[in-house]
Amino acid sequence: QLQPEALCHELQKVPLLELQRHVGEQPGAYIHRLCRGEDSDEVRAGAMKRKQFLSFKSLSPPAESLSQLEPWITSLSAELAGRLQEDIGRRPRTLVLHHRGRLDGDHAKNWMAGRTSELTKTTSRSCAFPTEASTPATSSSS
Repeated sequence: QLQPEALCHELQKVPLLELQRHVGEQPGAYIHRLCRGEDSDEVRAGAMKRKQFLSFKSLSPPAESLSQLEPWITSLSAELAGRLQEDIGRRPRTLVLHHRGRLDGDHAKNWMAGRTSELTKTTSRSCAFPTEASTPATSSSS
């Protein structure tokens, strides 16, 4: 019996005709090829829009004070502002900040073993992304 949430390795065992009987001729052929890693679609550079305006920095060694973080925050802010100017049609709704402390001694071993729940603790905070109307006005002297 073909399950709707079947995994690729399970679908690889299903004959093409059976897939087509369940989902239709073209979708069945498409699923049959994809589960075998066969994709003849042309690769188009830049065809997909980014869903996120991601900007990040991992510090090594870790910052010990806010004064050590300020240059990086300034740099990341400028990078994010540049991306926002490039993509005028979209605006982020949420600003998320993740902080991971010093790596636990077993971090790499747990990562390689797939024990993601045992990785170094990460703290996250989010808020509405600031809009021009919500940001404090900066005064410039002429």
